[in-house]
Amino acid sequence: MFPVILPSTNTINEPLTIYNTAAAKYGLSVAMSWGIVGFILLFVYMIIQKRLMSGKIDKMDYGH
Repeated sequence: MFPVILPSTNTINEPLTIYNTAAAKYGLSVAMSWGIVGFILLFVYMIIQKRLMSGKIDKMDYGH
């Protein structure tokens, strides 16, 4: 059952496998490139927000 994602119940249509449903190599490489760029931007944003917002919340206990 491993390579078959969706078995076919008739003889007209072939079953969907991991090989005939995979995206093209170009599309996967573009997605990987943008994913890496996106994660780098996310981490830069998180570092900037951490530095800008550090010390903004007081340490007072409000009884919660």
